[in-house]
Amino acid sequence: MAVWVIMGAYALVGAIELVGGQSLFNAATNWDSLPSWKKGLISALVIGIAIGCMFLTILGYARMTESA
Repeated sequence: MAVWVIMGAYALVGAIELVGGQSLFNAATNWDSLPSWKKGLISALVIGIAIGCMFLTILGYARMTESA
């Protein structure tokens, strides 16, 4: 199980670097240099998008499994 977690972590880091176009260290440095209000705004936006995706997934599953 631990091997899968480690492989998943490497895959996640690779995906972040591929999408962002920079190393994770540079991305972290850029994140740390942002003002706190921008960090809060971006974090709230990401959390809102994640909650919206979960809601839409649950709604879609409920619509698929409802009886006619």
